[in-house]
Amino acid sequence: MRARTQRELVLLYLPDTGADDFAGAPLPRLLQSLRISCRQLTADDFGRTVAQVFTGAPGVAVTGDDAVPPAAPLMLMQGLERPRMDKLLQAMREHDLQVDLKAVVTPQNQRWPLCRLAGEIGREHQLMNAYFALQGRYKAMRAVSPQPESWAEPLARAETLLNTRPPEDGAEAHTRLLQQMADELAGL
Repeated sequence: MRARTQRELVLLYLPDTGADDFAGAPLPRLLQSLRISCRQLTADDFGRTVAQVFTGAPGVAVTGDDAVPPAAPLMLMQGLERPRMDKLLQAMREHDLQVDLKAVVTPQNQRWPLCRLAGEIGREHQLMNAYFALQGRYKAMRAVSPQPESWAEPLARAETLLNTRPPEDGAEAHTRLLQQMADELAGL
């Protein structure tokens, strides 16, 4: 018996694109060319669960200030097999279409309010950016020969920080530590 596959669907939140302009925007056009269904997310959707948004089911999970959409574009993907997702991401790079906040819908996150998922993706994105900024600065300074003696201790602390997993509940604090360390290395 063949496994049941989900319909490929991408939901997009493009904060600077109105409903009238959505279909003609570059990313929805790219998705259409790849034959991937696409729908626009609205600010009202951020108070609903991810499952409600994908299925179109009515309901409100969160109201008020907690249901605020992100300032940046958001892309949620469902039903795309890995090769199709890779093809989509490659096409986005080729067309210089950047969406920093991307996620795949999972059994776990489909019960979350969309605003919570967007917030989590945003925090992960900030953490990754801080990590890669510190890693780049660290590698560049390690490549300098000879290294000034004053670099030894800060580089050792940076290496330790780069090799430390952020705690589950402390990603924001870890992000700040990474940023501070990168700034400290930049000041040397």
